[in-house]
Amino acid sequence: MLVKEIMNDKPIFVEVPSNRKVALSILLKNEVSSAPVVRKGKNTLTGIISINELMNKSETDQTALIMNSRPPKVKSKDPIQKAAKAIIKSGFRAVPVVDDEGKLIGIVSVEDLLFKGNDEIMFGNNAESYVSYSFASAWIQTPLAIAYKIMKYYGSETLTLIDDHGNATNFMTEFDFLRELEEEYSSTKSFMQASSEGEDWDWSVSPVLYMGTKALTFPNKRLSEVKSRKLPIVPSGTPVKTVVEEMQKNSSPQVGVGNDRGIKGMVFDLNLVEDLLIP
Repeated sequence: MLVKEIMNDKPIFVEVPSNRKVALSILLKNEVSSAPVVRKGKNTLTGIISINELMNKSETDQTALIMNSRPPKVKSKDPIQKAAKAIIKSGFRAVPVVDDEGKLIGIVSVEDLLFKGNDEIMFGNNAESYVSYSFASAWIQTPLAIAYKIMKYYGSETLTLIDDHGNATNFMTEFDFLRELEEEYSSTKSFMQASSEGEDWDWSVSPVLYMGTKALTFPNKRLSEVKSRKLPIVPSGTPVKTVVEEMQKNSSPQVGVGNDRGIKGMVFDLNLVEDLLIP
């Protein structure tokens, strides 16, 4: 199967010259974690911008200075396996498709590979073969800024939320964190402080996560106070094809494996792309 058979030929993109506010609004409006960057008026691919770039370069305003200037890319006549390799190698959840002149003509996402390219995927095994028994998670009373750091320190794109009973019920993506961001002019440092001895244990954290004259900051909220996503859960022994169908039905990059009493692991869409599509 070729890229042209599964690609989105109307990709969301950011133009340069532009600024961070424009790029941020495009990601938020379209609920995507990354987007190709093209030169205005020419549609030539010049980079890719993602939540990571926006967060890591919060003091920078120009899109051209924030974006990754060496974007992964494929052509429409490439096999979908090449797109899968580009996604896994780059860390982006989508790869731009360009023509022979380097102009943007489409995009292929993780979802496109799994949901449209399933004719080339061997779904013979059950979910147990693809379970990750270690994944990023945090208690729902954790402050947003700390929770984001936990997710990034773990190297994950999602964070599973643990409720007061120790159950994994919901999760958040990088986009969900981005949605909560506030832009403030500040140079305040972030810090964490425990409550005094004898008081109920608690967190106290400055809402400012990054330093700079113009910083991307989180509101001073706990995970329980912000919008999250319901975690779909399937029982052990579920066929991997059914897991993919649950991902598609719930628009979820992950599915828990277990039961109402708790999960024992997680299946991630990126792992399925890597294991099922890359030789």
